[in-house]
Amino acid sequence: ACEGFGLTVPPLANTTVGALRAFLPASGSVGNPVDMLATASADDYARAIPLMLADPGIDSLLTIFIPPLVTDPAEAAHAITESARDSAKPVLATFFGASGVPEILAPVPCYTFPESAARALAHAVTYAAHRRTPVGTVPAVPDINSTLARAIVGPARAHGGGWLSPVSCDALLHA
Repeated sequence: ACEGFGLTVPPLANTTVGALRAFLPASGSVGNPVDMLATASADDYARAIPLMLADPGIDSLLTIFIPPLVTDPAEAAHAITESARDSAKPVLATFFGASGVPEILAPVPCYTFPESAARALAHAVTYAAHRRTPVGTVPAVPDINSTLARAIVGPARAHGGGWLSPVSCDALLHA
């Protein structure tokens, strides 16, 4: 989902992989994305999140918690929020069974599905890039047919403005 929304999922630094491997089960995945498995405890979240946030290749973190029978959701939520509290990097959560920002996860934004969190993060990245552009910068949009667009808008402007017909609007949008 992250890559589908234009985000890069970079490999983790060797030091991060080694630190995760030191306490996660051998059957878990310590690549990116990390899979701590359904047996992950709140302590595993509390240990893994700071390691991920300290990785120089990681700009943001999406945590996913699926409530198993062995881990108390409130404890896992507490571990996520405490680990994210002082981070300069954005931390988002998917806490299955919860939406919005449940009180136990506040102030970490929570999404019903990982895809929704990835979409929100991609929008935030796009907005941040837009905010970094100097005022007055005109974006390059190479696939606009400006000649056709001017031909469609020109007659309306010549008659003092006014509305374009639905057919003309459709043609303008395609141009």
